[in-house]
Amino acid sequence: MQQFYLTLKRWVVLLLPLFISAKLFAQTNVTGVVRDNTGPLPGVTVQVAGTSNGTQTNANGAYSIKVAKGTVLRFSSVGYTAQEVTVGDNPVINVTLAAGKGELNEVVVTSFSIKRQEKALG
Repeated sequence: MQQFYLTLKRWVVLLLPLFISAKLFAQTNVTGVVRDNTGPLPGVTVQVAGTSNGTQTNANGAYSIKVAKGTVLRFSSVGYTAQEVTVGDNPVINVTLAAGKGELNEVVVTSFSIKRQEKALG
């Protein structure tokens, strides 16, 4: 009987760290909506800070990404100030982006090497 308890104790000692690490590094599905002061923002990049892992918001400004608790998410879009949020216990993170200081007022389009050809009649 004592041999059984020693074997059981060894298994507990071996498996306990495995269960603890699985709980600590478990990923959760984080969802939310990204908006500005006028409504939802499509095409916003939602990226795990410091990595290339990420996603984009859909046409309704909604996103979904699998990350571990404590991960920092970076929300960025052209014309808006980027915002970083740390993932906590809440699986829903809604973000409101503010217009950036370097807001785009106009775009200049130039074209080079365009040649006009006359149509030839055969």
